[in-house]
Amino acid sequence: MAKSGVLRGKIYGANFRFWAYIHKTLKKKSWYLFVFMLTFSATAVAQEPAVFTCVQVNEDGSTTLWFKAPPDAAIVEKYLIYFSPNGGVFVKVDSVAGGPAGNISYTHLNALANTGSRYYYIETVFSANSFLSQTLQSIFLQLDNNAPSFNQADLFWNAVGNPLPEGSSPFYSIYWDYPAGAWTLVDSVADTDRYSMPVVVCDDSINFKVEIKNLNGCSSVSNLKGARFKNMDEPDIPLIDSISVDANEHLVLGWEPVPSAAAYIIYRWESIWKPIDTVTGLNNTFYTDTIPNACKENIAYSVATIDTCGSSGPKDENKQRRNMRIDTIRFNTCDASISLNWTRYRFPDPDVYEIWFSKDGGAFQKAGEVQASDSVFIHNNVSNGVSYVYYVYCKFATGSSTTCQKAIQTYEYIEPQFVYLANADVLPSNEIELAAEVDLDIVAGAWEVYRTAPGASAALKIATINRTEVNTNPLVYLDADTDPSVGPYSYFIKALDSCGFEKLESNTLKTIHLTGIIVDDKTNSLQWTPFEGWLFPVEKYYIFRMMGDQEPLLPIDSVDAQTFSYTDDYSSLGNVDGRFVYWVQAKEGTYGVGELSRSNRLQLFLESQVYFANAFKPGGVNSVFKPIFRFFSGTVFTFQIYNRWGQLIFESTDPEKGWTGDVNGKPAAQGIYIYHFSYQDVYGKSVVMRGTVTLLK
Repeated sequence: MAKSGVLRGKIYGANFRFWAYIHKTLKKKSWYLFVFMLTFSATAVAQEPAVFTCVQVNEDGSTTLWFKAPPDAAIVEKYLIYFSPNGGVFVKVDSVAGGPAGNISYTHLNALANTGSRYYYIETVFSANSFLSQTLQSIFLQLDNNAPSFNQADLFWNAVGNPLPEGSSPFYSIYWDYPAGAWTLVDSVADTDRYSMPVVVCDDSINFKVEIKNLNGCSSVSNLKGARFKNMDEPDIPLIDSISVDANEHLVLGWEPVPSAAAYIIYRWESIWKPIDTVTGLNNTFYTDTIPNACKENIAYSVATIDTCGSSGPKDENKQRRNMRIDTIRFNTCDASISLNWTRYRFPDPDVYEIWFSKDGGAFQKAGEVQASDSVFIHNNVSNGVSYVYYVYCKFATGSSTTCQKAIQTYEYIEPQFVYLANADVLPSNEIELAAEVDLDIVAGAWEVYRTAPGASAALKIATINRTEVNTNPLVYLDADTDPSVGPYSYFIKALDSCGFEKLESNTLKTIHLTGIIVDDKTNSLQWTPFEGWLFPVEKYYIFRMMGDQEPLLPIDSVDAQTFSYTDDYSSLGNVDGRFVYWVQAKEGTYGVGELSRSNRLQLFLESQVYFANAFKPGGVNSVFKPIFRFFSGTVFTFQIYNRWGQLIFESTDPEKGWTGDVNGKPAAQGIYIYHFSYQDVYGKSVVMRGTVTLLK
């Protein structure tokens, strides 16, 4: 605009000089010259600049300028196009020939107007004068897609001119290419340079442009500006309003519909939330899970929404949304009642729980109800010898839940008639296995196991075994909390009736405790405590010995029931490795059931006995030099040979491999050599032996 002001000064100055010239001429020239000059003056005054109307930004960043030629377009010599990238210094970029009337366009190819607003004005050049147009700038559109929500388009742009070019509409029109490939008018706004609108799409890239029309048949159009928009709003979590059990004992889930839902994902908790299925449809809000055992498991579920954009929402992480399940149902013979305990339904909590029952296959009737904070119900005055079936039902505002049916048989009181502790056997794992003959004619009751540990003065109860846990005789119980190497253990069992009263106490069994010592390099001595408590006394004791890892099938000997020691002479075995494992086994008397009870296992270790020859001759009788063992019970074996200069010439970690008198595959020279032998004994102590040997030829 400063340039326009300067130019106007130039034009006004030229007119003043023109009229001064006319005044002077009138004094000297004839009247016809006056008429000519008057006509010329009228023509000069009519000269005007071109009207700059529109700046259009093209997709490649070039600009197309539109301007309207002045009325005296025929005498215009040319139009000069001036450009500035930022509104500062302008440079002439091109010229357009004058002459044609009406609208004229010019395209500036390297404008880069898609990266910022570009400034232009047009100089209209006559033969003697020139005029500047209004300065206009291209509309530069900027866009914010409201990240990270991506759900709103905030548009900002600059005016094409201030004031707007002659003939401009007061309205800016906003367009977008949605659906793709079709420019659609979004809105028209006046007197503003910004516009905001929500963009509700699933996931798409959308371009925008701004346009202002001109009555002269052109439009000022902005650059294209695009961004990615997507629906970032997670669909709501469906509210599970019921988890019930159908007639097939399958779990049925129900939930409230979510308005934006196209489908629902069903999750089941299996150490993690595992998606198990998907159901489609806004109002398809029930699902039957046929896989789990609804009557034996308490299973957590969750449901998530898939909206119409295909986005899945979060799930309810609350693992307490589980089916109700009757955990326990017990008949108490002593007070003629049946007690039920169930897992409560949560979220929402019901008002009350109703307990329903059927007697001997009859119609279900309500036994009673308890408050939502309770999960126990006692049904009193039940009959003996009757089959009862129960279920628990609850109802709340939006749904209901029902447990599986659970059956129980009532019975008459039966007192246990016998209990006999048949055996107490020490296993190789140092656990003690008990076997007891119990009365299985009782319908209810229990057996309590008591133990007296070595050195203890009183027996302690270590286990209670209910009648429902035992189906066959004998009752077997494994006591893992023992150390039989310390001493003998004693056990007995108490039988309880269905009312929990002690009725019988079994015999007491005492295990065998084995000890022993190494007497010398050919004899071990064993001692043990007697086995006690069988109905029929011990007939004999078997002695077992294991050398190596192979379990012996037969004992090495036996002694009578009054003998509690044994001396093992193993000198006839030849070379042994010095490792012995012993145990003793008691055999019940002839008239008993033939039970066998083992003692703890006793380990004895002999120290290794090693000898070395002082000379050997390859190829002779003593042709290999190596350690000679009476028995060897060590580990980490190393045998080395050195020459007299201290050089290692042979090494072995195999007790069976010795030196043959070679060095690097060739016979060694006759002479004296040094040996070095080391190993770890059975107690983990390092043993080192050194000496010399003479190699003979």
